Amino acid sequence: MVKVYPTVTTGTLQVIKNVTAEKLTYSIYGLNGNLFRSGALAMQEGKTEIDIQNLEAAIYILRIQSAGSSVAYKIVKQ
Repeated sequence: MVKVYPTVTTGTLQVIKNVTAEKLTYSIYGLNGNLFRSGALAMQEGKTEIDIQNLEAAIYILRIQSAGSSVAYKIVKQ
């Protein structure tokens, strides 16, 4: 299970995963479907951060993918 917080932020998202052996990737989309950023998540002791300070204030969809699953979160960048 992947947890992301806070979902309302001014710059940094915390990502926590209880299984650290899986490779995770992420994609950040605008509500219109445009891809703004994507990459691999380098998990350290089951957690990592995604810096979104350079994104404009808006609502985004963060999709986190592993080998067998995908989960999406609504993120509000203030």
